[in-house]
Amino acid sequence: MINDKTGTPKLTMNGAPLQAFNFLVSFLGVGSITAPNPLDIRFQRVSGIGLNGTMNSERIGGRQVRLPEFPTHENLTLERGYVVGSPLRLEIEAKFADLEFQPRNVLVVLFDTKGSPMVSWLFYNAVPTRWAMGELNASQSGVFIETIELSYTRFQPISL
Repeated sequence: MINDKTGTPKLTMNGAPLQAFNFLVSFLGVGSITAPNPLDIRFQRVSGIGLNGTMNSERIGGRQVRLPEFPTHENLTLERGYVVGSPLRLEIEAKFADLEFQPRNVLVVLFDTKGSPMVSWLFYNAVPTRWAMGELNASQSGVFIETIELSYTRFQPISL
């Protein structure tokens, strides 16, 4: 909800935490924003959203002090069922074959149970660093999982 006077989000205190099951991941087009491909927005799991802060001990003026270092982040990891004909998968295959990675911005949006966007993050200059296929197992019936790991320069929450 947006405050009409200031344009800032209104704080609501209904006590209900957001559910983590209704989200989408969109790879934004190179050089422009394009509509996401319906095959490439459906992911089963997203992890790696967050920052890690550390403190460094320094000796300054005869005293031992602890100073914060720049925060670091993990890679963004995306998991989904393997989709035949996925343009994103074909692009990643080609990038690993040619070793020519074009950075892309990646948008992750978390929706409430009614489908309204509640929280979103934009990951800048993401490039794939790992692409893995899940296990094949003849004794189990399950979805064949594809994992894409992305390194990025920074991320920030954004309002939609």
